[in-house]
Amino acid sequence: MTLISWRPGLILPGIILLRAAMGAFGFLAFVGPVTAGDAAAAIVPFFTMSVPAIILLLIYAVCRGKKKRNREVDKMNIQDL
Repeated sequence: MTLISWRPGLILPGIILLRAAMGAFGFLAFVGPVTAGDAAAAIVPFFTMSVPAIILLLIYAVCRGKKKRNREVDKMNIQDL
């Protein structure tokens, strides 16, 4: 397995998580002096903005599992020949 084979499926979730982190830090920068309540309030937008990344990571995990299973079946079929 090459380094490039897993990378394309993680680009979009990475971008979305980066955007979510920037939104949370932007919220904290806008507030001014950060208190514990402000930090806790920044967590909510981070998780809200991360929902698409979580969905994409779940799709990636399912597709990767199917590819791995198909690859193993192909190996078994070749060995059976």
